Amino acid sequence: MQQQEVKDRIWQLFQSGTLENVSLGFQLIESQGIDMQVELAALELLGQRPFEGKSAIETVAKLFSEEVLILRLKTIEAIPPIIRYFTHLKKLMIYYCRMESLPLEIQYLSNLEEFSAMMCDLKSLPEEFTQLSNLQEIYIYETKLRALPEHIGALSQLKKLKVEKSKLKKIPESIGDCKELIAVDLSDNQLQQLPESIGNCTKITDLQLNKNKLTLLPESLANLGELAFLEVANNKLAQIPEALSQLSNLVRLNLADNAIPNFPAGIEKLKKLTEIYLNDNQITSIPSAVAELKTLQIFSIFNNKLTTLPIQIMQLERLDIFDFSQNPIKKENIPPALYQWMMEKMGEV
Repeated sequence: MQQQEVKDRIWQLFQSGTLENVSLGFQLIESQGIDMQVELAALELLGQRPFEGKSAIETVAKLFSEEVLILRLKTIEAIPPIIRYFTHLKKLMIYYCRMESLPLEIQYLSNLEEFSAMMCDLKSLPEEFTQLSNLQEIYIYETKLRALPEHIGALSQLKKLKVEKSKLKKIPESIGDCKELIAVDLSDNQLQQLPESIGNCTKITDLQLNKNKLTLLPESLANLGELAFLEVANNKLAQIPEALSQLSNLVRLNLADNAIPNFPAGIEKLKKLTEIYLNDNQITSIPSAVAELKTLQIFSIFNNKLTTLPIQIMQLERLDIFDFSQNPIKKENIPPALYQWMMEKMGEV
């Protein structure tokens, strides 16, 4: 039997994940004089414990029998190529590691459903990453990631994409092919725009874009008919597309800390809206149509440029919190009936 054939047999025994077969694998290495020092060192790295006596067999058996692999050693600078043999994995989680990229062999993890990389030096994902056809969830937090793979749309089963506190500057147009997406969180990056193709992801219910550099929102957001939560606080928005008024299932809208000069047009059409955050903008007035937001419970519009309030706010019967502080509003510019209503309902003005 050729040496490569023996190696293939050894990997098959290891992949079974049973103590008996893994033991046979080690016996083959010894009896056939197979040089697998590099591979065994890599397994020792992934097992995050030294091979000592029977512990080698136990560690390898555990590595190949569990569906979750968690790597959290600061000494790990790269995932070894032998990761290709871990086809049983459903979750790969990386914490605190110093690696800047993933090996091309990541593509062979055909059963992987969840990938996480947190508080590590990851700068890029190879295009081969998009061959993980069963991947459903991506969680990346506090990394140096600069871009997503151009063909991320190939991840047709992707449901959750969360890349926070990283270095993303743009999102590929192919994101529109991720038709199963339901939750997207790209907060705390360096995004300046979103691709129009995001409007093709019509199953999204939660879209988080806080703390970026967005100056515009795409009109295609109007297609996200299932969207319930939209967070775009702390960006550079100076205008809001009226297309947002078509988001009939929106419950929470956060546009705080931008440069918005006018109350968003058509917002009164959002009949399910319970929370709206417009604080820290440049808004000068609230339209009387706000009274149509019958389900509104929280209305934050502090630190703007309001000089008066519409009496129609009294029609918001479910309103519990109305914060309009830090605006240049004088008491005499508030309708007396509204002032009394706010005193009775909230206890202070």
